[in-house]
Amino acid sequence: EKAKAPTGWFAKHQKLIASFAPSKMAPKAKSAKCTNCKGGKVDADVYCVDCNRELCIFCTTLLHHPTTKLEKHSLEDIVKEGARPEVKIISPILLELILVSGAVFFFSGTGISPEYFSGESYCPGVGRVRYWIARFDANVFFFLKNEFAQYCDCEDSYWRFFMDTWIRSVLTNTDSWILLLASFLKALMVEEFLRIIVTPVVAYLYAILAYFVRSVEFWVHNIFYEHFESQSHPVTKVLDKVSRVVQSLRVADKLGLDAKLAPPTYRRKRQATDVAEYVLYMWRRRFRLMEFYRAQAHAVCNLLLKFSLLAAFILRIVCMIFGGSPLLEVAHLLGYGDLADRHVEWFTSVTGTPVNHGKAYYWTDRLVSVVGREVLASIPLLRGYMSETAWVAAKGAYNMGPLALRPLLPVIVFFLVRFLWGKFIKKQQADFDVMWKSKYCKEIWGDMSRDNPCGGVAYKDLKFSDHPPKAANGKRLQRSVTTMT
Repeated sequence: EKAKAPTGWFAKHQKLIASFAPSKMAPKAKSAKCTNCKGGKVDADVYCVDCNRELCIFCTTLLHHPTTKLEKHSLEDIVKEGARPEVKIISPILLELILVSGAVFFFSGTGISPEYFSGESYCPGVGRVRYWIARFDANVFFFLKNEFAQYCDCEDSYWRFFMDTWIRSVLTNTDSWILLLASFLKALMVEEFLRIIVTPVVAYLYAILAYFVRSVEFWVHNIFYEHFESQSHPVTKVLDKVSRVVQSLRVADKLGLDAKLAPPTYRRKRQATDVAEYVLYMWRRRFRLMEFYRAQAHAVCNLLLKFSLLAAFILRIVCMIFGGSPLLEVAHLLGYGDLADRHVEWFTSVTGTPVNHGKAYYWTDRLVSVVGREVLASIPLLRGYMSETAWVAAKGAYNMGPLALRPLLPVIVFFLVRFLWGKFIKKQQADFDVMWKSKYCKEIWGDMSRDNPCGGVAYKDLKFSDHPPKAANGKRLQRSVTTMT
């Protein structure tokens, strides 16, 4: 006898009640959206490494259709089945925490002191390093003493540009165009040094630290998710909510930076065009997350350096034209009135320069205004002198030609090896083009062509990655083929 189907209120709401079962309440990973579809509500299926975009299968086919320029792009299927929530507690705001800690580190020193007005160098960064090395080893400190002095003067030129904005532009109105331009050029040189030399090093160090922190977060959550939680995953639910709150506090994402984090993906199915392309693809795929952190830190550091220097430069010009009284009143309203009065007192007692006298001309300003016409009038004579000097230098370089040929031998060998390597790569690329037309293109795109665009509805079955097999319990056997985000 067949069992009777349930009736009444329970039967009416059976599906709704079943949706609250523990197996149905497991948190789900947030899916990426297609960046090409209108509205941004369509789930992305494919990640294009070359375009750095998440696309649905339809947009992927349209943009990378066979016989177009983008048909050979590295396309990877996005991990969807079995994807877990991205629990990130520290890594989303790690950059902000480091920036705040760095600001506290640099500004926790003595600040503006009476010695600043007498010309003493102000270098909190080099000073602290010098202090630590002196405590660690006196021999190393003595050996690097001259270098520390040079670096301290360079750092002083950078920080003094900003401190003069407060002292000479806002407080005392004793700024001048010559002082502004001279200090700006020195500060700009230090800023370029920091941007070109120091910023990449800092960015790579941050990327290593952030990658380590994210790896710890990933594996700790992985252990809890698989071994210690029930089907409802209560810990993951709480951590997922905390992660969402933490990610909403990120400031770097609101600055319009080019750095973008790719979704977790499978390895591409397309064959490599050559050895160099394969190594580069696998390297970037393996360290894709680290590259994101590096690019993010590099962009933020460059933005802070350029914006701070430009803002101080514009502020000093505005104060010289209109005066800094409004900014001084704002400082008093914020509770910095006593500090401003103390700095003004130190300035007048050390320099003897009157405050707010309308024109901040020093003797160098008068000298430049008087001698400037004579300097401009002597430009033709200067041009003749420079042309004669250039001729002598060119003649000397010609006579040194035979001696300069000896160190060129390693350069010639280098370019010869580079030429042979280029020929080898071009041969592999030519072989790939032949295989692409005969085999590889059909393996990926099937029978699609201009006469059969998108293959009708065959594009829905396209797979751009070799998905890993599964065990009997449903878990993936090859987790290493996916990327961590």
